Amino acid sequence: MVRPRSHSESPFLAPAFEAAPLHVWDNSFAETAAAVQLGIETPSAKEVESNPARAAAFLFGLLRSNEYLRRRFPRALSEGESGRFSRWLQGKGGKRLRLSDLALQHVGAVLRQQPGQRVRDVYLNDPELQRLYPLGLLPMGQLHFLKWLTTHGRRDQLLTDEEIHWFLQESAEDMVGNLCLTYLLQPRWQEQFPLALTQKGWREFTRWVRASYGNLIGRLPWMVPRVLTRAEQRSLERMVAAATPIEGAIHGVNLLSHFCNPSGIQQAALWTKAALERAGWRTSCRDVPVPRRVLPKDRARWLGLELYPVTILNQAATPYFVSGYERSGLYCRENVYRIAYWAWELEAVPDEWLQAAELVDEIWAPTAFVEKAMRSKMPRPVYHVLPGVEVGPIEQVTRASLNIPENHFVFLFMFDFHSQLHRKNPMAVFRAFREAFRGEDSATLIIKTAGGDVLSADLALLRETIRGANVILLDEMMTRPRAYGLIAMSDCFVSLHRSEGFGLGLAEAMLMGKPVIATRYSGNLDFMNQENSLLVDYEKIEIKEDRPIYTRGNYWAEPSVAHAAFLMRDVYEHPEKACARALRAQPGVQSLLSLEAAGQRMRARLEQIAVGQGG
Repeated sequence: MVRPRSHSESPFLAPAFEAAPLHVWDNSFAETAAAVQLGIETPSAKEVESNPARAAAFLFGLLRSNEYLRRRFPRALSEGESGRFSRWLQGKGGKRLRLSDLALQHVGAVLRQQPGQRVRDVYLNDPELQRLYPLGLLPMGQLHFLKWLTTHGRRDQLLTDEEIHWFLQESAEDMVGNLCLTYLLQPRWQEQFPLALTQKGWREFTRWVRASYGNLIGRLPWMVPRVLTRAEQRSLERMVAAATPIEGAIHGVNLLSHFCNPSGIQQAALWTKAALERAGWRTSCRDVPVPRRVLPKDRARWLGLELYPVTILNQAATPYFVSGYERSGLYCRENVYRIAYWAWELEAVPDEWLQAAELVDEIWAPTAFVEKAMRSKMPRPVYHVLPGVEVGPIEQVTRASLNIPENHFVFLFMFDFHSQLHRKNPMAVFRAFREAFRGEDSATLIIKTAGGDVLSADLALLRETIRGANVILLDEMMTRPRAYGLIAMSDCFVSLHRSEGFGLGLAEAMLMGKPVIATRYSGNLDFMNQENSLLVDYEKIEIKEDRPIYTRGNYWAEPSVAHAAFLMRDVYEHPEKACARALRAQPGVQSLLSLEAAGQRMRARLEQIAVGQGG
């Protein structure tokens, strides 16, 4: 790989982003606000008693009209309810301004809520907004962004005037913090000034900022803000100076994934991070945003740079892998060894994955099944690296809360519609349950799903299929503690999947000591066998019609409903035997899938890379 030119080697600098300043403290702001129909009237102290929105408007007006308060409390809004401005308002300031106890309650509430955060979340999670308004977090570039906020933002994101005002005033309060955040979102700046967030590069970066934007940027500190630790700064300096991807020992690993999107991929990435850290490695994590109905609130926590010579990309090969760096706002350095950590569910890999594979140096497969599929086609070396799984806090879920009799034996299957209905095959679980039990039997089947609000046709098909007594369909997005509580409440986990790349639900149930019935096929066989679980016979069949992701001509399993029904009945009639098997299996599965063991597997491969045994 070729080392990219450092800033000092570049013959010229790309032009700065166009400034479009917005001065929220100036008298001119009233005219600007009127042009976009953004209200700026200041309520009376009495009107603050109405609601927190009126309290927010009161605070805006107070700070706009009082330069002394702005100087005394330079972070008035951004420090929130625990800040000095809030304490002043709750004490002497409130009395001086004649705010009643009710008014002060609303003031405290709005400072606690931080209304501007929603505008920031909209911006941080939208790569297109960052492209259109690269200075959207800074007053020197917010005039154009304000027009978007008061049109598309109001219409599409339902942003309120209070949220917009709060965001603008917070931006003015924390110029340095937002400058650093903008740097983390703009690959052009990262390329030009790779050491900007180190003491070595900060002064050069700020000189350029002042030269480009003059007095629009305000005062900048001489010392670099504490965005990176000293150790991270040293790692970045080594990275920029390195002539090859790997020079000496690897001190840490970069991770790119969908860290802010609740999903199996997110959880896998978090476990990869934890496994590496338990093996003694540092990590730098960058979120790759995906379209979501509910905005993540913490993306600023997941904007790590490529500080280390190895990057693991915990993403699916489609649809966002090729554009992952661009979407994440991260400059793609040339002197980095990149590893794709991919799961897949069929024996043949799609041709469109080949383009993504060209962007990495090697591929990690979570199971032997996936490794075999990858090796048959991928143009890069493939290594089998079994991941770790760890069950976290468990929220209690009672049978009474689901109207299940206490004496019933509960079977459970869980899946997400985004993982494809026909692959997950819940209808087969239902048919096996119906074949195994009659209405008078003390048995209940729970099929817990997620994503039915988006894939409503699949949800409707499933509802139509699984009607009947003692069958419960739960379609909701649960927290992981609540999902674990559902597993803990059940007596047996059943999966009649047609194929699995790994089988996360199966692994979690086994780690919790539950009997598990599952298809004897695909990735789950890395941790399931005849001794520790109940495996269902299958026939390999050809996929006869194109389905989302999985196209005709491929093959997967058709599990035997009759065999599954036999095993379900056997577990029901001999629960002690089933539980004994599960408890005997639990320590072995815990040892195999522990994050410590996974970290050592990853460490072993990374150390091979470090001594020149890369792909």
